[in-house]
Amino acid sequence: EDVVCSDPTALLAASSIDHVLLDKTGTLTADTSSVAQIIVPPSMLLDGNDDRKESTRSISFEDEQLLQYYNDAANLVLASCHSLVRLPKTKEWIGDPLDLACLKHVQEDWEFNPKNKSFRSENVRVWQLKTFPFDPHLRTSSALILVQQERKDTTSLTNSDGDEEEFGLYRLIKGSPQRLQEKFLHLNALNETSGAVIPTNAANSSWYQDQITEVGREGYRIVGMGVTKVSKSDPMLKQLFPSGLPKSKKTKKQAEIIKRAQNLAQVLVPRRMVEEE
Repeated sequence: EDVVCSDPTALLAASSIDHVLLDKTGTLTADTSSVAQIIVPPSMLLDGNDDRKESTRSISFEDEQLLQYYNDAANLVLASCHSLVRLPKTKEWIGDPLDLACLKHVQEDWEFNPKNKSFRSENVRVWQLKTFPFDPHLRTSSALILVQQERKDTTSLTNSDGDEEEFGLYRLIKGSPQRLQEKFLHLNALNETSGAVIPTNAANSSWYQDQITEVGREGYRIVGMGVTKVSKSDPMLKQLFPSGLPKSKKTKKQAEIIKRAQNLAQVLVPRRMVEEE
């Protein structure tokens, strides 16, 4: 009942079938997705010691800062790492179903301005400079964004390296957890003391693999997310913002600087500069 058979001759073989194997949950469920949970590394792993139980350890201020960073970073990826298009009349978003599900999860907290491709939440404003849709070969999608933290906050993304600037340029990536794990392990091997905001220690690497295995066993589709801040010395930043990042005060000149950077990014920023750095 309620089964459509695309090949009538298959009905002849149906009488001998006693087992049916389905390769994905989407075969039996709705053609839409939703975000069930965002998983961030627990504080017990942040110091590289996975022998201590979180329940017996008090969370330090430094732990709280890092956990806040993880949550802020996840929201950034969900809200702006996509190539969706919003229809002017209906204000409906169209595009990749996964991107739609991610945006829907945080949409109530973000207001979109189609004129300058910016998203705004209570304390953060984001401009998409360039986005790259999901590539089945690379198994990732990515974006280059400009972030303005509109409230001074020691746990903010833009103040994460200790400076007082409210603006920051970020690379975002989203996709196969295995693909992102390769990048994570590569970063870990490069230099654990490079000054990265998020420690890339062995405990975190082990935790990441465990999560892929455990969540996968529960039947969920897993999507990895990553955020990297572009350093002030990066040639890409200097190309897009020759005079430096915009100042905090909102002016007509600030809007012109951002619009110019968006235009330049379309020409000067290839995918590899966002995903492979």
